[in-house]
Amino acid sequence: MNIVDLPRVEKTRSILIVRYFSLGDIALSLPIIHSLRRNFPESRISYLCWARYSETLKGVNGLDEIITMTNSPAGLVSVVRRLRKERFDIALDLLSSPGSSPLTRFSGARLRIGMDTGRHNWCYHHVLPRGVIRDGKHVKCYTMDSNREIAVLLGLEEKGRWEDSTCNRDAGKYDIGFPAAQTEAVWAEEYFGTLGDPAGRFAGIVPDAKYHSKSWPEKNFIRLAGMLGEQLGLRAVVLWGPGEEGMADRITAAVPGAVKSPPMGIARLGAVINRLTVLVGVDSGPKHLAVMQGIPTVTLFGPTDPRVWDPMTQKHRVIFRELPCSPCRDRNCVENLCMSKISPEEVVDAVRLVI
Repeated sequence: MNIVDLPRVEKTRSILIVRYFSLGDIALSLPIIHSLRRNFPESRISYLCWARYSETLKGVNGLDEIITMTNSPAGLVSVVRRLRKERFDIALDLLSSPGSSPLTRFSGARLRIGMDTGRHNWCYHHVLPRGVIRDGKHVKCYTMDSNREIAVLLGLEEKGRWEDSTCNRDAGKYDIGFPAAQTEAVWAEEYFGTLGDPAGRFAGIVPDAKYHSKSWPEKNFIRLAGMLGEQLGLRAVVLWGPGEEGMADRITAAVPGAVKSPPMGIARLGAVINRLTVLVGVDSGPKHLAVMQGIPTVTLFGPTDPRVWDPMTQKHRVIFRELPCSPCRDRNCVENLCMSKISPEEVVDAVRLVI
């Protein structure tokens, strides 16, 4: 049963999607943009996110406008003024956080839809369940599937279009492409050409995490990068972002043949990932860019739930200790046993299965 049948909403000239962050969450919301465009071919579709994530949406067909904002009170006030001026007919808040909920409420949109958070429901005309519900119970699905479920609940897609009504993790349905990467495909081709082995096999390494409890010991990444080369003939390309360059330097210095990726934005990151044989690392945004482009992945999970953040297909493997305390979502776990007890040998064995 639909929560609200959006295609029946009259005079829908403009639609706003709200999702401030982060890289993976925004990328995995592309199916919703595609569904909205199919149903509203003449409407203006805008997407609101923090400025540093806007490149995630570069080149997306069907998206007319990316509205950016800064993470500050002044930025919030400024963007609310802009939204009220544009007078959107529909606003869909995929985040529904303490910040995005009132922003959506005061945007002036004629019809406001958000996620069911309880305390912020007053900001919306309709609320959607967080995640997929079957027979009254939450079913844990990959986030892309959850977003597709939103499209079904809004009447934008027929149930079963992606065979995901029971969270069937079919390998092919996640290879939807990452448009931003295509805008930098030529650059990526030239970059790999500079490595002196353009036709070689490369393993992308994602060693750093946003918070400590998702991290894996640096010494393990050094050993892993070496083993991938020695046992599987995979040359390590260490991917890094702001604040992560030091670890990338140390890993590449310790592993013969390993290279550190150049400084790059999200579009070039996606283009580099699209040239890899496999992507290996901690739970992170780059992993989702690999999934969308059909690049095999092996991901180390601890405090976060792989059932929500990984397709868990033959092409995408997870290593998860599943201790009594995990997944805990604790950002500051000191012992971090769920991650630190994973061995490089386990990871190499998993890589061997997907390449």
